[in-house]
Amino acid sequence: MSTRPGVLYGIGVGPGDPDLITVKALNILKQVPHIFAAASSKNDYSLAENVVLKHFPHAHVEQLSFPMTKDKDALVSAWEANARRTLEILY
Repeated sequence: MSTRPGVLYGIGVGPGDPDLITVKALNILKQVPHIFAAASSKNDYSLAENVVLKHFPHAHVEQLSFPMTKDKDALVSAWEANARRTLEILY
C-alpha cells in the first residue's frame, strides 16, 4: 500500500468535440486511476465526461457539480465539497 498522495492533473478536453482533445491529454488520461469531470449542477451530463468516454468508453468518470450562479455562498459550498471529494481520492 502506498503512503504517497496521488497526483492531480488538470486537463482541458477541448471545446466539446472529442476529436479536438490533445494527444498529451489522452496520454495522461490513459494512465490515471480516477477521472473527475466538471458538470453544471443543473444538468445530469458533462461535456467533459462525454469527451473522455468517447476515447475511453469503459472509464469510470466521476462528475464534480458546479452551480452556474453568481451566488457566492453556493459557489463556495460547491468548491469546498469538490475539494473535499478530490482530497478523499488523492489521499
